[in-house]
Amino acid sequence: MASGCATWWFWWTGSKGEPGSSRKQDTPFIRFSNSENFSTIISGKAGLRKQGMRRFSDTLPPQGRERKNPFSSRKRVFCYLYLAGMGAQMVKNGFLKLPGLIDPHVHLRDPGSTEKEDFYTGTCAALAGGYTAVLDMPNNPHPIVTEETLSEKIAEASRKIVCDVGFHFGAAHENYPLYNRVAPRVRGLKLYLNVTHGPLLIRDLDVILNIFQHWPGEKPILVHAEGVTVAMVLALAQLYQKPVHFCHISQKSEIELLKKAKERGFQITCEVTPHHLFLTEVEAKNLGGFGIMKPPLQSPRDREALWKNLDVIDMVASDHAPHTLAEKQSASPPFGVPGLETTLPLLLTALAEKRLTLERLVELTSTNPARVFKIPQEAATYIEVDPQESYTLQASQLQTKCKWSPFQGWKVTGKVKRVVLRGQTAFENGQILVSPGFGRIL
Repeated sequence: MASGCATWWFWWTGSKGEPGSSRKQDTPFIRFSNSENFSTIISGKAGLRKQGMRRFSDTLPPQGRERKNPFSSRKRVFCYLYLAGMGAQMVKNGFLKLPGLIDPHVHLRDPGSTEKEDFYTGTCAALAGGYTAVLDMPNNPHPIVTEETLSEKIAEASRKIVCDVGFHFGAAHENYPLYNRVAPRVRGLKLYLNVTHGPLLIRDLDVILNIFQHWPGEKPILVHAEGVTVAMVLALAQLYQKPVHFCHISQKSEIELLKKAKERGFQITCEVTPHHLFLTEVEAKNLGGFGIMKPPLQSPRDREALWKNLDVIDMVASDHAPHTLAEKQSASPPFGVPGLETTLPLLLTALAEKRLTLERLVELTSTNPARVFKIPQEAATYIEVDPQESYTLQASQLQTKCKWSPFQGWKVTGKVKRVVLRGQTAFENGQILVSPGFGRIL
């Protein structure tokens, strides 16, 4: 498919008959009606070109208006839009109605570091960013490496969350006998092989082998691996035939290695963060402590390689990791930046700039995370975004408790206007409309 916002297709009637005939009833399509109740239904499987479609353009019409029919007015034309794997709408006001986003990698800091964030403020930030579900990491001050700490975290979250939340269990030196019991309660196992925030770093090879051997194969092992440890994990994934998910890939050498592994059929997936897609070590010099994270910001060459290999990347994860202003302004600022509320605006800006297709955006933020982490689709759950609204990101207006962003002052195009979860409007025009406890545990 050509690059751009989307691709428009037209079905010629007459000799080919009306769309929706018996042989085409199960084909995905978008129909643009001429009625005032203009709406677009987007769903997806491949094969439209073989079914009589003709490509017209690769951009969405402004303000939701229909494009002029470039063909003969004597023939009735139905307009179809192919956006694979999606269920979405363009509503009358020009907003895009998309599936709720899923973030596979957040640090909500609760329990233990609630001065930075908590389950309520973190999930408020998620809704404001278009996320209806997030998956929380285990590196709390009291790491989630036992059944007791997992149960405590789930109980605390149940009282506070306003969107759906799932959890990853932490791999520790001696906790592998627990894996079969905790696996049904979590979405994955997190293994830290490089220095990060928290006490979960593992460098003992015997321990790592035990982890791979004992983790059940249905759900992925998520790995914080950088540089040469990426190659080591690839070998282990192949040796033990376990699904492995690589977190926050940031370097050219890493993404190129993963590309080769995927071409050879390795059972792996990977994610990239918005800060590694949009920032480099050049910007880090001006950001000071607000640009310190793990993995660190890389060179422009590395960032270019991520964009070039976007087809290799399975998902964009915010790696939302808030800290207080005082901590980030200190002499030893901790690793991490917030990202739940800025990820989608940045991606929508890339969409407007034709660096990303709408189809790919939905795959990266919804379809693929749901598939990899086995998150069931919720009925009547979607978001509405204005793909054309331009504005300046202001950290003071964010829902996150930390109230800062490395993207402060950036001009972006595309804004979340409404979030509906299980049929109830949870967020609209900057306001949280549901109470703590509305979200569910995944």
